[in-house]
This record gives sequence, C-alpha cells and structure tokens, in this order.
Amino acid sequence: MNTKRITTITKYCLYALILFAGINIVSNFMQISLLNSYFVYSEFSDDVFSVLADKNDTRILIIDSIYGLLLVSSIFIIGRWIYLSAKINQLLEIKDLKFTPGWCIGWYFIPIANLFKPYQALKEIYKASFNKKDWENEKIPTSFGAWWTTWITFNFFSNASMRMWFRLGEDMTYEDMNTMSYLDICSDFLQIICSLALLNIVDSISKNHQSIQFKTKYEQEETA
Repeated sequence: MNTKRITTITKYCLYALILFAGINIVSNFMQISLLNSYFVYSEFSDDVFSVLADKNDTRILIIDSIYGLLLVSSIFIIGRWIYLSAKINQLLEIKDLKFTPGWCIGWYFIPIANLFKPYQALKEIYKASFNKKDWENEKIPTSFGAWWTTWITFNFFSNASMRMWFRLGEDMTYEDMNTMSYLDICSDFLQIICSLALLNIVDSISKNHQSIQFKTKYEQEETA
C-alpha cells in the first residue's frame, strides 16, 4: 500500500488551484480597471461600457465556474490523500497516534475545533511518517505555519466576499464591486501561498512513506 498515485493527483490539483487563483487575480484587476475607467474617469460611453461589461461578466462566469469546480474537487482529492496518509501510519502500527484516519478529515467539519484540530492531525501524520519510535519529537517545517495561517485567512476573505454577494446581490454599487474584487484578490493570493505550502508538506510525507516498503495483511494474502 502506498500513496504514490493519490499524491500525484493531489499535486496536480494544487498546481491547478495555484494557476486558477492567479488567473482570478488578473481577472479581478481587469474588472477593477474597467469599473474605474467608466465610473471614475468616464472613458467609455454607456453603450461601450455595456458591451465591455457583458464580456467582463462572461469571463468572470467562466473562470468562477471552473475555479469553483476545482475547489470542490480539491476537498475530495486532498481529503483522500490525508485519509490514506493517516491510514499508512495506522497500518504501520505506530504507537501513540491520537487521530484516526476518519477524524483527520472529520475535524474539518466541526465548528471551532476546525480552527486547530486539522492542523494537529496533519502535523501528527507528518511526524509519524518518519516511522521512528521517537516520532513525536520530530520538528515540523515552517511550511506548516504558512499553510494553516493562510488557510484560515483565505477562508475569512472568501466568506466575507461571499456574504457580501448574497447580501447585496443586484443592488451592489460600483464601490461594493471594487471592494468584493479586492477581497477576492486577497483570498486568491492567500490560496496560492496555502497551496504552495501544502505542496511542500504533501511531498515530504509522501517521500517518507514511499521510503517504507510494506504490505498490508490483505495484500500479503493476495500475493501469497
């Protein structure tokens, strides 16, 4: 049993998130520029602005649709990787593990606890992946702090933008649209840092597990 395949898929997923977060940042700056050109500098007539606004809305819809689908997919892909990585540590019978594979995922959905438990769970997976008796004394890289800090703040900005959209809807003013764009830019920038940090963590844990050659009892029976 190993996580080589799911690790590869997870890495591609994270690279895709980084790519579309970058694309979304550029798209939001384009929207801000368009709105400022019309509402502040009066560079366009109403008819020209209407055409440009339609193109802007179409671009945003396409990017948001793909990005949204990617974000939802990442929940399942990264969640599967976390589960299997925790499962390997469990199958190796590493002592004193506090988090089961199921709860390594479950804690993400428990209010308040999801502010610190998932971090602790992945930290345990990382340390235990060294497969040492004194695994608890292993030091974690700085990427853990970067990952969790940006994950929390990313969700804050993302939720703020979403609440603003649902609250104002079609009543959104030019200033509101610019504010929401800046919130999305902050959110996407944090997403990029978060994904880069998680890539480092995923790669480290995967390499530790791949260096350990073992088979589960079921796999041993299959090859016997």
